[in-house]
Amino acid sequence: MSKIYVDQIEPKTSGGNISITNASLVTPDMPIIKLNASGDQGSLTGSTWHNIALQTATIDTHGLKDGDGFTVTADTAGYWVIQAHFRINNYGSWRQIVQLTKNGVAGMQMEIAAYSDSGSENKSSILYNMQQLVAGDTMTIKFYHATNGTLTSHHANDGVFLMGWRLRP
Repeated sequence: MSKIYVDQIEPKTSGGNISITNASLVTPDMPIIKLNASGDQGSLTGSTWHNIALQTATIDTHGLKDGDGFTVTADTAGYWVIQAHFRINNYGSWRQIVQLTKNGVAGMQMEIAAYSDSGSENKSSILYNMQQLVAGDTMTIKFYHATNGTLTSHHANDGVFLMGWRLRP
């Protein structure tokens, strides 16, 4: 494969346009979003699904943040990789689930079932997913645990977040 090194590319005639013929491999305007919890979320009661509050957009290249998730627009629709991460603060539930929801409907989920673990350390649930999103799709995350008491999330060091990036339209 040959390489061409240039400092500047200009059209052959004034007012002309430059085009890259293999544009499907070039995505300079790729949407990327990362939403974080800005604090610990407490009072997460057992045997209940909880919507996760993601108040802070640490990266949002296209203004997609919408409440506690993100909503895809016509310009950002396409194939997306999505990661959800949820960490419990100083107590490991014997069963915990992080769930990715699309338009409020349960989608993919990741479950930890550590029945023999008495646990007193932070436990994380991490979920990766790739799917096609269309204009109007809203992505959020939910959390479930099966202890008898209430738990608190751990937001420090990116403990609770939802992240996505479009691969291609």
